Amino acid sequence: MIKNYYALLNVEQGASINDIERAYKQIAGRLEGEEAGLYSLYTRDEKQTLLADLAEAHRTLSDGERKKAYDAALASASAVSGVEELHGGMEVKPFLPEESSAPGHDTFGFRRPLAVLGSTDPMVAEQYRILYTKIDKIALRDSAKVFAITSAVKGEGKSQTALNLSYLIAKELKKKTILVECDMRKPSTVIKFMDSAVRYGLSDVLKDGLDPMSVAMKLRDANLYVLPAGVHDDATTGILGSTAMKRLINTLKTEFDYVIVDSPPVLPLVDMNIISGFVDALLVVVRAGKTPKDIVIKAVHSLPAEKIAGIIFNGAETKLGKYYY
Repeated sequence: MIKNYYALLNVEQGASINDIERAYKQIAGRLEGEEAGLYSLYTRDEKQTLLADLAEAHRTLSDGERKKAYDAALASASAVSGVEELHGGMEVKPFLPEESSAPGHDTFGFRRPLAVLGSTDPMVAEQYRILYTKIDKIALRDSAKVFAITSAVKGEGKSQTALNLSYLIAKELKKKTILVECDMRKPSTVIKFMDSAVRYGLSDVLKDGLDPMSVAMKLRDANLYVLPAGVHDDATTGILGSTAMKRLINTLKTEFDYVIVDSPPVLPLVDMNIISGFVDALLVVVRAGKTPKDIVIKAVHSLPAEKIAGIIFNGAETKLGKYYY
């Protein structure tokens, strides 16, 4: 199998030398930099392997003759096998729902109340309503449907923000909504709120070709669906960058009014570099009084500026108004 260096660097096949150089420096710099330690997704050996692959991708795509030979080999391999190998020797099957053997559809309720349901402070739900109105304006203005919710580092409340927002949109505003959990290295707290066992997830859809509409679990009293991450998988670079993932997002965009992507933290910017390529907009959660200002700035600057729809200030109090700004 041949590795897809374009997916690894998150650039299009027609990318210029400057684009390839910029992408390589951005990803490799964050893997090697001090901020990589803030969210330890890789063992030392895994990081060295990924850095070696990135360096080889950079050398190949930056050299005209090598790139020409590589493009020919990539086209030939794709035509013969129908499989993309993106990282770590993992094979990713194309998403073919019409040919898959899908599991039965499951429903769920909440084993404990969400913040928008159980909080003693009515302003919590009201703030989520305000957030939705801002998202809705962006959706209407830019024809956006897919919103990724991320944070600079772990522990800032992005997953619960994604779940509460998705619930409010589906329950109160009657929009057909799906929450897709894309952090397969460290699955979030979302499933801890669900009262039903999770049998399948995103990893099964992408690797085994299961039908996402059968895998997704539906909330019993609202038009909210959740597609859990599935089996823990360290090799998410290949999964998220696969053709199957792009087909999945296109499928969900036709089925739902809103697709909310619960994403990994930005730093050290490997998975988010891929996710930002297939979503319409990015929302960054920042927990008040927790993450240093310089780390937040690094995270925001490392994302494509045109995709950033806004910052969600989580747990803010009036007295913290000058903490970041």
